[in-house]
Amino acid sequence: MIRPGRQFVEPIRDQKKIQLMKEYLLEQSYRNYFIFVLGINTGLYLGDLLSLRVRDIRGKDYIRIDENGSGRMRDIIFPIGLKKEIQKYTEHKLENELLFPSRKGDQPIGRQTIWRFINEAARVSGVTGNLGAHTLRKTYGYHFYQRTNDAEALQKKFGHKYPSDALRYIGVDEKIIDHEVKELSLYA
Repeated sequence: MIRPGRQFVEPIRDQKKIQLMKEYLLEQSYRNYFIFVLGINTGLYLGDLLSLRVRDIRGKDYIRIDENGSGRMRDIIFPIGLKKEIQKYTEHKLENELLFPSRKGDQPIGRQTIWRFINEAARVSGVTGNLGAHTLRKTYGYHFYQRTNDAEALQKKFGHKYPSDALRYIGVDEKIIDHEVKELSLYA
């Protein structure tokens, strides 16, 4: 349920536009590019992503994380391409260093910074819709579901109570399902 005054944040559904955003971010800032790539390839909550230190991901195939401080432990497997980006991004960083330190260095960058660069990249790349802190996580979930068509796996991955909750979270609602049913024709 969307609370009054709050906008529903959407995933980025178009893979070509994701690629355009990656290219734009890579030109602007490798840090911003890496945040985007790490987020859309892991489905981590932004708070969990920002709390990571170099030692948490360098040289690893996966991480085990207490998701959003909920007590729900989740294994996050790193795809091969992401492991290469992790190696490149962490190459000259110290083990105990935050992955995304603020200028002060003792805290991670803020959510507003991420919101700004994601929205700028989206605007330049022609992505429309409501984007925000959960866009990276929802993008991961949306494309996971598109690849697997497994709502129960998505539900488990995101810790939702029902598969329908997980689908609604990534923006697959009744209108989209109804449209797909209209297009389905087993008689032709």
